[in-house]
Amino acid sequence: MAAVFALRSRCFGAAGGAEDAFDATSLHVLVIAQDTDTVVGSFRMSVLAGAQINSSYAALYYDLTALAQDAGRALELGRFCVHPDHADPDILRIAWAALTAYVDESGIEMLLGCASFEGTDAAPYLDAFALLKARHIGPSPRAPQVKADEVYRYAA
Repeated sequence: MAAVFALRSRCFGAAGGAEDAFDATSLHVLVIAQDTDTVVGSFRMSVLAGAQINSSYAALYYDLTALAQDAGRALELGRFCVHPDHADPDILRIAWAALTAYVDESGIEMLLGCASFEGTDAAPYLDAFALLKARHIGPSPRAPQVKADEVYRYAA
């Protein structure tokens, strides 16, 4: 876990790399370079069902009450990061393969989580925000509501 926290610190800064209460109850997936035994990718995942969604990391920033009312088995993904000195696309392929296998084997019905973008200027990420809005906002009756003080609002 020390290697995971070191990688997270490198990717998210000291605060983002620190251990938090969600680490103890999460499953951690590590991608390790065989030639150096270096952790080159990692993420954590937590299985949630129903009202447990309201105790998730995402629930710190979003009101997920409507989503939790009829949610089946959900999997929250968090702290997904890839070592900045290792740009091999296979790191993501391996991580997503592990995630896919887990989802299939565990009967997961929904994925949820938060995404981080570097800095506070939204302009470099407008294409990503447009894609998220077009393809990844849940149905309006179950849509998360904003809880955080500062948010980026998608254009209507």
